[in-house]
Amino acid sequence: MFQTLRLSEFVIVHHLPIFIVLKITLGLLFSFSPFVFPTAFLASVLVAFGRLSGESELTAMKASGLSAWRIAKPVYWVAGAAALMSWVCSMELAPWGERTISSTLLTAGSRKVISSIQPRSFTNGFYDLLLYADEVDKSENKLSHVFIYDERQAENPTVVIAKEGFIQNVATTNILENQVLLKLFDGEIHPLAKEVGSYDKMTFQEYALYLRVDMKEIADPGYPRMLSFGKLIENIRAKKSGTDMSTELWKRFSLSLSPLFFCMLGMGLGTIRARAATGSGVLYTFITAIVYWQLTAYFTYLGLRGTLHPALAMQIPNLVLLGAGYYFFRKTKD
Repeated sequence: MFQTLRLSEFVIVHHLPIFIVLKITLGLLFSFSPFVFPTAFLASVLVAFGRLSGESELTAMKASGLSAWRIAKPVYWVAGAAALMSWVCSMELAPWGERTISSTLLTAGSRKVISSIQPRSFTNGFYDLLLYADEVDKSENKLSHVFIYDERQAENPTVVIAKEGFIQNVATTNILENQVLLKLFDGEIHPLAKEVGSYDKMTFQEYALYLRVDMKEIADPGYPRMLSFGKLIENIRAKKSGTDMSTELWKRFSLSLSPLFFCMLGMGLGTIRARAATGSGVLYTFITAIVYWQLTAYFTYLGLRGTLHPALAMQIPNLVLLGAGYYFFRKTKD
């Protein structure tokens, strides 16, 4: 829901087809899925055991000779299934979702490029350019009094000034790819060679800039959260990015195992609060999720800094769950 306004902007302003919107939505669903399965599992355990306790069914089970561990056995089977699904999502589907969101939003944001340019204001990130225009005719794709700062080659930045400009979309075979031809008329080019300390000035009557989004670069972004399990292992073996890759890998391990640690906590809390099982289950799920994600964020920070080894840092939230779960689970046995 938080992404609804962002998605609606692309639909209304950039006139994106429904295919692209659905692809972004699918990517969002997969990116959240590693968090959804453990949280949903905890909520289900809390509500189920709250109902069992409220209707005295747990008392009947114990009276018939079933121990608390025997009652918990089916829950651990379901926890194993939830952990497996969370594992698949964490290692493969969530990174794919993150890459899909990033690439689709980036290319879609430039799909109708003229709509992103506002008159008498600087537009940053326009195909990695800084662009300014006094007037923008969006119906004709024309610009007037154009200023461009091109720093794509950091060692040789270039300033381009022109009286008029025209943006022409270039047809591509991929619906998500975006390529444009920016034609400038009656202007000047001011290149600066930092290494030699020289400055040149060139005038032109017509100058063309061919701009495109590099799909290969988008597909392989290098951000740890966007990398698949195989890529993470490969980068860790190649000793890339310090602790970033290791922390991300162990964070996914920890998150995938969390349903197993939610078992005892869910059974214990669900049994203690027998009344209003659904309401209390949702409340306990909300509180537990906030505490767990805050702990995860804090120890992720420690792992990234190297204060703690990533393997240890990312398992501490699960150990806290284990301790709290064992405490509440023991109370159900008394």
